Amino acid sequence: MKKVFKSGLLAAVALAGLCSAFAFKSADGIKRSATTLAYTYTLSTSTGARIAGNWSPITSGSGPSCGLVGETPCKVVFDSGTYTDIEAYLTAQAFSSDDDVAFGPGVSRKQ
Repeated sequence: MKKVFKSGLLAAVALAGLCSAFAFKSADGIKRSATTLAYTYTLSTSTGARIAGNWSPITSGSGPSCGLVGETPCKVVFDSGTYTDIEAYLTAQAFSSDDDVAFGPGVSRKQ
């Protein structure tokens, strides 16, 4: 009787271990879908472009028409899997001047 009990207990422990291993594996395998984030620059000159408070969130399809390419940033679009918000984007780019923001990745410029 003890032998049957030990075998049953061992099988139950092994089964529990397998189930928990698959449960952890499937939780790690969940991929979060990234969304597109877009911000529009609220000032008319590039002065202050490195300040996150000078950018307003917009839906990626909306916002101003940036017109002809110029020296002032208009809007920026990036993936939320890369940057969580405009502050993270500006920090990661480490722009050396406000003027450099207009030429950053994902930035549309206006005159």
